[in-house]
Amino acid sequence: MRAIIVRLLLFTALVAITHVTLIGLAATVSPSLKATILKYSNVPVGFRRDHIALRFEELHKVRDIDVLFIGSSHSLRTFDPRYFERRGLRAFNLGTSNQTPISTYYLLRRYLTQLKPRLVVVEAYWEILESNADEGTMAIAANRGPGWDTFMMALATRHPKTLNVQWSSLFERLFGTAAAIRLGPAEAYTSGGYLEAWDENTTRAPRRGRYDIAVDEKQVKYLSSTLTLLRDHNARAILVWAPVTAARRDTATNLEEVRRLMTDLSAAHSVPFVDLNDRVGLDDRLDFRDDDHLNQRGVDKLMPVFMRVLQDYRLLDEMAVPSTASTVHGQ
Repeated sequence: MRAIIVRLLLFTALVAITHVTLIGLAATVSPSLKATILKYSNVPVGFRRDHIALRFEELHKVRDIDVLFIGSSHSLRTFDPRYFERRGLRAFNLGTSNQTPISTYYLLRRYLTQLKPRLVVVEAYWEILESNADEGTMAIAANRGPGWDTFMMALATRHPKTLNVQWSSLFERLFGTAAAIRLGPAEAYTSGGYLEAWDENTTRAPRRGRYDIAVDEKQVKYLSSTLTLLRDHNARAILVWAPVTAARRDTATNLEEVRRLMTDLSAAHSVPFVDLNDRVGLDDRLDFRDDDHLNQRGVDKLMPVFMRVLQDYRLLDEMAVPSTASTVHGQ
């Protein structure tokens, strides 16, 4: 019996070593072959690197901030840290594409001690609550590189690709074969983790038809754990929904039910929940870059209103904030 167990362990070790070796080989091939491997296997190589890579490069040098924004692409395209910086407050946006509460929780576990934010704005878009978190986890690992936090995200998602990307990302960095960083044609990364965009929404109809939001209870659990984590680090918190177009909101048939869920969750943790969709008048075409992300014109309309929301909830108390202004663009 003992011999069988030893052989089984040796076989398992051999399979694991072979698997990692094959991932390493895949990380060294040409970009065209990487695209084929990515399409037909569970080995994520050749991932596009974008503003997320720039955000984490800057994050290495950031310490002791006043305000942290975190969440999905709605965070990084909505909350402009420059509105806080001009008031003498240090702010950083740690939003990443498709970031779910699972990723939010583990990112905060890694970076809270470094950043020491006094206020954390947690963006929790309702569609993210039904995501399985694999795309968001892979985006972080591919752009920043693997770490204990992304490994824990991978275990939480239980998807083979999220585990494989830990190795493929590592090998691509070791061999210098990681994809170049590229931004969209109408995008500009600005200091503080924010992605500025000036293109307008040309989407004639929402990219998603009418549907019920199928909330994943695991995501709700991690969102709750995130609020507990922030409390334990003596950081104030606010839950928010960033604006999307009216047409996009109308596709979610049970949005009110999910809003009640968010309200109950925020009440249980004694933090505010604010839906910013009706706080300011926005034009679905001129103020958005697609049907669910603001452009800079929309951001410049929203941010002064959001600053007042934070002041109304006294979340900026003990932070010296002069009167709000209408725009920071061009300064």
